[in-house]
Amino acid sequence: MKRLSFWLGLAVPVALLALVIASVDVPAALGSLRGADPFRVGVAFLLAFLLPLLLLAWRWRWLLRRFYGIDADYRFILEEYWIALFVGYWVPGGIGSDVYRAVHVGRRAGGIPANVAVIVGERFWALLVYGVLVLLTYPLVATSLDARPPVKQAVLQVGTLAALCGVGLCVALLLKDSLRGRLRSAIRGRLMERLSAMATALLRSAAGGDRNVTFSTILAPFFQWRNQASGLGLMIAIQVITSVGGRQLLLALGVDLPLVVHVFVWALMNFFFLLPVAVGGFGVREASFILLFGLFGVSRETSLAASFLTLLCTLTAILPGGLLWLNRGFGRRAAPPEGQGPEA
Repeated sequence: MKRLSFWLGLAVPVALLALVIASVDVPAALGSLRGADPFRVGVAFLLAFLLPLLLLAWRWRWLLRRFYGIDADYRFILEEYWIALFVGYWVPGGIGSDVYRAVHVGRRAGGIPANVAVIVGERFWALLVYGVLVLLTYPLVATSLDARPPVKQAVLQVGTLAALCGVGLCVALLLKDSLRGRLRSAIRGRLMERLSAMATALLRSAAGGDRNVTFSTILAPFFQWRNQASGLGLMIAIQVITSVGGRQLLLALGVDLPLVVHVFVWALMNFFFLLPVAVGGFGVREASFILLFGLFGVSRETSLAASFLTLLCTLTAILPGGLLWLNRGFGRRAAPPEGQGPEA
């Protein structure tokens, strides 16, 4: 089964890239890439890639401190987040990044259960924010999409998922107020009890058998309106900054689209990137750029050039994480065995 999953994960990006290459004038796309404005590319890199990375690492530290009282050093969190991004980039959907953060960092800062809860909360916020931004910006760009039924259907599906997440969030938050008893008794049945028991068992196992760790206590901080508002507000701000940087990326190629178009496109595109389909987003990224920016009159060649610039900026942004990872590996290899000093 694992072998089949591996080959499917490899076949999907290869097939998508083959379709893209077959439908695009690649030399023309490379020509657009060579003609890109380096200054605007640099601004796009800072706004859409580097600054969000720094803010996301800060958010991780903020969640650990605000929700669980874990005061980790920002430099440590940033280094670990950078390494996690590099490691996770080569796994579909960034799952490797989540595993690294939960296990490796959890052992040194706050425990695995707290970090798992933070990661789950971040994923939920991302889905909700992307869906909400797509829904809010869709009416403003709808005139360009009226003749695109497949896109309208995709937007409807993303919006429906966001609405379901919003309803679920409201219900979860209401469980903490005066309606707690009636709502809980209405939705909690044998299935919910089993799921809660399974989750509690997993959390206790990760916590080394600590019976004080329960499913409800570890997730309790997320069931507060103030915490949800702060987390979602920060996520929206990061996404808007990313969209501003994305606009600079297209301007570097001579394409001037309104900011609202970029908010719509990048939110929808980031939603696609959350799906564990392809390693590093290869194939999915190129096809998404051509499809989504093509809806607003951007040529296939320019869209492909923009996807290449995005890939270049992404690899540049995560490169420090790879260097840190390699440096630690060489450091452990060069260190003498415990209890022994260096040879004379």
